[in-house]
Amino acid sequence: MATLTRVYTQTAAGNTTALAKRKMEDVNKRLGQLFERLNQNDISAQACDKLLHLCGGAFATALLTLC
Repeated sequence: MATLTRVYTQTAAGNTTALAKRKMEDVNKRLGQLFERLNQNDISAQACDKLLHLCGGAFATALLTLC
């Protein structure tokens, strides 16, 4: 989760237009929902596999403990 949070924070800092801010608000909402489902172990095997594929590296190792 720290990796996603760091990427979000870095991206949000560079977005200054109204459209970019609305997009980041939507991303924030969706990431919050994902974090909540990960914390509750409420994620399908297929979604977990896709996250592992997208993230790779140390983050993928951390996800394996959650899925």
